Amino acid sequence: SRIRYITALQNIRAQPSAPIIVQIGQIPDGTPSARIGELAAIMKLPGIRIALEFQTLQTLPEFNFRLSAVGLGGVFPKTADSDLSSNFMRKLVQTATLQKAFTFVTELDDPVSVETARNCNVRFGTGPALSGKYFSGLEDIPRFPLTLTDRNSAKTIFV
Repeated sequence: SRIRYITALQNIRAQPSAPIIVQIGQIPDGTPSARIGELAAIMKLPGIRIALEFQTLQTLPEFNFRLSAVGLGGVFPKTADSDLSSNFMRKLVQTATLQKAFTFVTELDDPVSVETARNCNVRFGTGPALSGKYFSGLEDIPRFPLTLTDRNSAKTIFV
């Protein structure tokens, strides 16, 4: 339940200089923005930061108040054409900038989606197009930032 989850978060002794980012994922379309803000505010604790991931970016809600989230993101819109995907990404970046948050996009499946996210100034991305490696959590900590490079020109495509 929510109360047990928040109690568990309250018992974590995270250092403010090295906060833990908790992602509230798959926020469904139509969730009232006030409810999202309330949930983020409840979970904001010392040493804990909140990132919000929306199921789709097509219906990203308007926020007429300051969220207590440090990150906003969502799933890359696969069904949209390139121009429409760019519009959704720009709206995400604009909303995050107004909220003083970073942006992230998940499910970047091909180089076109990576390039679209990069051109729209999305800060972080995940997906098969960024790497052929999948991490189980048992490996050594990888060198960050993870990047996709064009092997022919050694040009960084996304950071």
